[in-house]
Amino acid sequence: SRSGTVVNQLKADGLYVVLPVFSIAAGHVPAGSNLALTAPGGGTGVIYYTTDGETDPRLVGGELNPSAEVKTYSSPVAISSDATIRARFRTTVGAGASLIYVWSPLIEMSYTTYLAGDYATDAVVDGADFLAWQRSYGSAVDPIGSGADGSYDGLVNNADLTVWRNNFGAILASAALAPAADQSPALTASLLA
Repeated sequence: SRSGTVVNQLKADGLYVVLPVFSIAAGHVPAGSNLALTAPGGGTGVIYYTTDGETDPRLVGGELNPSAEVKTYSSPVAISSDATIRARFRTTVGAGASLIYVWSPLIEMSYTTYLAGDYATDAVVDGADFLAWQRSYGSAVDPIGSGADGSYDGLVNNADLTVWRNNFGAILASAALAPAADQSPALTASLLA
């Protein structure tokens, strides 16, 4: 019971800060997803975060890490490639000479990006992905989201065709420098019709 007592004492003194809230759970996310970070309970303070997967926004002792990797959150963060984001919420207690900074514990979320509609897994959404969808249409997939299950419902169906159609022509940023696959204009036009 002592743990609960200590936490309540810290809360009463304004020294207990809860974690920032991530709008997207860790795991597989479509490339370009926008991650929002919010202050716990709408508290007053600042959210600091890093995207390198290694740097803590806070230094041992409580100072803000001066690293160039530390960013102040002000708007959603685009997850365009695989990333590990570490964040803390910092608030203040007291005023004047007795002002102190209070930090939340560190929270870390890792994201693996995929290109929605890229069923051929070649980093380009094109006719090859339509063919992969067509060949597996009507099948169940395990795990959910694998193969041509772009809608993450466990089945290859018309919803996955919609995902492909909405992303047709997209290229993963890391593949943008690679030569594009040869695509017949007639095939492309007929697939989109």
